[in-house]
Amino acid sequence: MLPDEAWLRSQVADATNLSRRALRSWQTTYDLAYRKPDAAPRPGFASWTSSFTREQIPQPDMEDWLAGTVRRLRALGHGRVLEIGCGTGLIVEALAPFSEAYRATDLSGVAIGQLRGWLDTRADLAHVETVHAAAHEVGQDWPADLVVLNSVVQYFPDAAYLSQVLDNAWRCLRPGGHIFVGDVRLLGALPCFVSAVELGRSADTDDVATLWRSIHAAWLSQSELVIDPGFFHDFAADRHASVSTRLKSGHSASEMTRYRYDVVIGKPGEDEVAFTSAAPTEVETMAALRSWLVSPGAGPVVLRGIANKRVLSDVIAHQAIGEAAAGLTVATLRQSIAARETIAGDFADPADLEEMAAARQLHCAMLAPPGAIDGRYDAWFGRSAYRGDPEVLGGRAAAVSQPLLFQVLRRFGADLLDGLSRVLPAGSLPTSVLPVARASRLNPPLYEIFNFSL
Repeated sequence: MLPDEAWLRSQVADATNLSRRALRSWQTTYDLAYRKPDAAPRPGFASWTSSFTREQIPQPDMEDWLAGTVRRLRALGHGRVLEIGCGTGLIVEALAPFSEAYRATDLSGVAIGQLRGWLDTRADLAHVETVHAAAHEVGQDWPADLVVLNSVVQYFPDAAYLSQVLDNAWRCLRPGGHIFVGDVRLLGALPCFVSAVELGRSADTDDVATLWRSIHAAWLSQSELVIDPGFFHDFAADRHASVSTRLKSGHSASEMTRYRYDVVIGKPGEDEVAFTSAAPTEVETMAALRSWLVSPGAGPVVLRGIANKRVLSDVIAHQAIGEAAAGLTVATLRQSIAARETIAGDFADPADLEEMAAARQLHCAMLAPPGAIDGRYDAWFGRSAYRGDPEVLGGRAAAVSQPLLFQVLRRFGADLLDGLSRVLPAGSLPTSVLPVARASRLNPPLYEIFNFSL
């Protein structure tokens, strides 16, 4: 199916109504999730499921993920905290005991009700205020030292909505304060992620052509906002703010660690300009970086474009799927991927580099740079804390996924199937409808579908 692009633009022109529909959908989803009979009466991980297994992410992985997030939050000033998208209070439980004032907000009234009930059992958290509101409705009238949006921006309908929420957060932020945007899905790694998920769900007896169609359908079904780090670098540059976009820390093998990153945007203090780290010395290879770590110099050092061991197998799988013949079985494809993994080149796990730095009492930052693909990252090391890289200012602000467009395409496909069912005999109906862009193909699967600005 090849939809007309002019028609598509007309359908998404009324972004306000589409955004409202998307927000209502997410609100309903989480109201239902928090109403489950087995929902925890206190903050917990009940609603966190794996895209790969469709089962709950193991508790140790989630605890590792939360611990890394809390470490980063506690390192920032947190006297007055505004949290947008608090859920049932995972961050509240960890951060509120160390704050002077805390306002926790969420789109889900069920989540706010559960959080309020739990807070009523905690006399030490009487200073926590709860508000049932959408993200764009808060943040303008409550001065804060720290604004937290943790694992929430993926549910925003588009880049314009994200910009509105960040603008509101910036206006309420006190001088010297920070905006923390946690758990952002990494756009440059999305094709590898989608390929790996669909490969994992495929049977050995499936052929590659079937896998291509599954990947294409999964790509169209993306309902979450996935963002290149350049978006945040541009936001910060426009406001003369400091910014860092850092990979998640820890050794967890879950997608929460492997495919997401955290953002910290710092507002200059009064009579202060934005401060960034000194320009680092560039090294070209992992061997050169290891040599520097043995005998660190006075200034910082950075190695850019490191192949990420966390997602190495998925990157190899994505490449192999694109190169495979249509009639090849998935079983044979998996054998080919396993063989490629044994001869992979220079790569590193970010957590291993963090441990190397800690052993030498050095500071480090594993950075998700603008425009990076396949999960590649930059590793920065220095004797003082990382405050932002002056070489990475300015990114690709347009590099954000388009959930609203996919919403239109999915609805169009469903309407088309419904219309065909009224005029065609049952045996003649297609089983599915996959929109494709002009001159695109399913061999290999298309990832940049309808790559135009709305």
